[in-house]
Amino acid sequence: MILEAGMESTEDTEHTEEEALERSLLPCLLCIPWTSNYGFRMLRALLLAAVLCLSAASFAEVVHPAPDFTFPSARARSLRALRGQSVVLLIARSQRERDFKKQVKYLREIYREFASKEVVFVAALAEGEGPIVSDIPFAIANNGAAVASAYGVAGKFNIVIIGRDGNIDYQTSKVLPPERVRDVIQNAFPVQSAARKQ
Repeated sequence: MILEAGMESTEDTEHTEEEALERSLLPCLLCIPWTSNYGFRMLRALLLAAVLCLSAASFAEVVHPAPDFTFPSARARSLRALRGQSVVLLIARSQRERDFKKQVKYLREIYREFASKEVVFVAALAEGEGPIVSDIPFAIANNGAAVASAYGVAGKFNIVIIGRDGNIDYQTSKVLPPERVRDVIQNAFPVQSAARKQ
């Protein structure tokens, strides 16, 4: 091949990059005999395997089962009996707590939308009892202090959103705006899976 002064052969450049890769630490660390074709195929296969493992892990379900509790009803009811329905659980020392009142006010804005979707609203009160003064028909959990303990609540207030599969989808001690509650319920894994099947 004839080259003018100052020009390089692309074959030499590729060969030099290939040699540099072969001499790098990566082949030593992987203990793979790197010949030009075998090494690149092996590297490609390893990268593909890594990408597939990461993508499979991202689609795996995260399971965080919600502790069971009961609440009075015409017949004895429990959280386990509500499988297949989303549950919004408010845990508070009493219904006079400022954050509890504010969250109930926010939930009123989306209650009608979710009543038809069979979302159940439950309050677990450590002190005092119901009924909750609201347009939303709250079920009152039995032994609110035990429910608070089971969910790891030590403060004055928590909201827990439990998905149709019985897993905790979201839990926080902060008051959630209605849009965030809506997003968590609508974007829960079982809801998305059911929507994909339709």
